[in-house]
Amino acid sequence: MEQSTLGEIGRRRFLATGAGVALSVPLLAGLPRAALAARTGSDEGWPATPDEALLRLMDGNRRFVEGRTTAPNRNLARVKETAPKQAPFAAFLGCADSRVPIEIVFD
Repeated sequence: MEQSTLGEIGRRRFLATGAGVALSVPLLAGLPRAALAARTGSDEGWPATPDEALLRLMDGNRRFVEGRTTAPNRNLARVKETAPKQAPFAAFLGCADSRVPIEIVFD
C-alpha cells in the first residue's frame, strides 16, 4: 500500500514537472530575440514567424545554387573541391550553441 502511494507521488511530480516545462517553452522561445534586442537595440535580425524563417533558409539555398553566397568558401566550388576525399584528423561532437562554432574556436 505504501508503494502505491509513493508511486502516485512520483507520477504526480512527473506530471507537474512536465506541465511546468510545457508552459514555460513559449516564454523561453522569446529569450534569444530579447537577448539580441538588448545587445543591438533591434531584433530585426530574427525572423518574426516560422514562415519568414523558412523563406530566409530558402533564400540562402537559392543564393548557394546560383553561386551568389555571401560568405567566403561556402560555395559550390568549395563543395566540389572537398568532395573527392575527406581525411579529417579529428572529429568533434559539438553543441548547438552558435556562440562557440568549432571552426572559429580551433581556427
